Amino acid sequence: MPKTTKTIKGKQYVYYSYYDADEQKKKEIYCGGIDTKEAKKKVLESELEYLEKQKLELIQKIKNVESQLKKF
Repeated sequence: MPKTTKTIKGKQYVYYSYYDADEQKKKEIYCGGIDTKEAKKKVLESELEYLEKQKLELIQKIKNVESQLKKF
């Protein structure tokens, strides 16, 4: 799971990190204190959202390739 931890003023926080292909840069979503259930849940929710987006993009790419193949 692509998560990042940061120490700020002596406290540790967790972020979900991912690459945004549209904006061509790394992004981070703040999830909360490193040892909290809420942060762990937020990391998983963020990862699921990212993977769902990737899934939709892959499905579209597959359809495009299949469409091109039908032309042969």
